[in-house]
Amino acid sequence: MVCALHASSHKCPHIYLNRCLQDAKLEKNCCVAFLDISKAYDNIGHEHLKRSLYHVDMPNNLRDLIINLMEDNIIKIETGLNKSGDIHLNKGVAQDSPLSLVLFNLAIDNILKELTEPEIAQEYGYHLSPTVSPVSILAFADDLALISKDLESVPILTDLTIQNLLKIGLNINPKNVVSLTLKMAWTIRAADDKRLTVAEMRFMRQLAGCSLLEDRKNEDILKELKIDPLVHFVQQYRLQWKKHVERMNHIKWPRQILAYVPRGRRNLGRPRKRWHETITDPLGSNT
Repeated sequence: MVCALHASSHKCPHIYLNRCLQDAKLEKNCCVAFLDISKAYDNIGHEHLKRSLYHVDMPNNLRDLIINLMEDNIIKIETGLNKSGDIHLNKGVAQDSPLSLVLFNLAIDNILKELTEPEIAQEYGYHLSPTVSPVSILAFADDLALISKDLESVPILTDLTIQNLLKIGLNINPKNVVSLTLKMAWTIRAADDKRLTVAEMRFMRQLAGCSLLEDRKNEDILKELKIDPLVHFVQQYRLQWKKHVERMNHIKWPRQILAYVPRGRRNLGRPRKRWHETITDPLGSNT
């Protein structure tokens, strides 16, 4: 388990993540992107592991022993009467070995350090409190959680993460990417909707490995990644919340506010879009 925070911190990643989400519900926005490294234990290069071991203060005999366990390993594949030649293993760690988790944490330690640099954390991370350094990334083995102060910062942190992972032979599995944005109960204007889509697609294009210069529609990219648009999740959240409020007792404030109709004359000009007007059912019609 790796907690990408200040070295003096001893709290577990899930505790900080829960603190950030609880804090965002009460005061400010918080965006979290959960990333899964594709075949992480199989793709770590041995050369990178060796360099990581030499950056750790440890007995030379122990370092040499770990390197000897990794180097010069050979496998052969047999199919019936046929046998392949020698296949040299130049990457990967044994998943059943108790040493593998430690080696993997050492391998990605430089990525966690870069994303928690004061300049990056202050600019894009989530500010939990004045006494705690901003949180930008939490990690548990090959599962990463990027935490940012707004939706625009998520693609930037994701780009930095993917670029550093590619340097050591790793990449993100787009099928297991999950994003969470608080707060989603506000009324979203057309401009906000566009900003959400632009930020989301910048992230998704990076995962799909295509640039803006390629003539590919957003719908095709999301279909290839098998991911629904973020706006759909927002609409689903709103619809679920509306049904939850409608099931409340009539004496509850949320139920009374939902049914409240203002009296008197409204101001001149086009009225603002009301919250319930932004809610659509799965068939696309307003509820």
